[in-house]
Amino acid sequence: MKKIGEWDTTFKETIVELYEAGTSVQSLSEDYGIAKSTIYTWIKSRQVKEVIENRPELATEHVELQKGIQRLKEENDILKKVHQHLYGQTGELSTQKKVAWVDQHWKRHPMKALLKRIGLAKATYYEIQAKNHERTGKSAESKRKSYYSTFL
Repeated sequence: MKKIGEWDTTFKETIVELYEAGTSVQSLSEDYGIAKSTIYTWIKSRQVKEVIENRPELATEHVELQKGIQRLKEENDILKKVHQHLYGQTGELSTQKKVAWVDQHWKRHPMKALLKRIGLAKATYYEIQAKNHERTGKSAESKRKSYYSTFL
């Protein structure tokens, strides 16, 4: 099989036309020695191109969305670097620090998303919360009620 990017545009169009004429992707892959995922990518690319040609207003929206995706990827990379800088190469925070972080952000974001992002099990979070509240005299139940009252 050829390496990525070695197929010329005419060849790609021919393969997509064969697919549209009814030839299966499996058959095209076997006959021409092209990975099935590559053929699917060409098909998808052509479909997007046709939609954009038929509806020019989508072209600008598509470009804006691509820019947004790129911006989010850059933001994510920056956040990863900041995290690595602050917490070292392992990137591991203590469970106690994770719980503290969730406590700071639970009113602005869904609890499930926070726990998933930080890699903390729900049961572990509430277990540590119960221990913390035993020390301070507050109950974990009062925190849950406070959390749900923000939605009422």
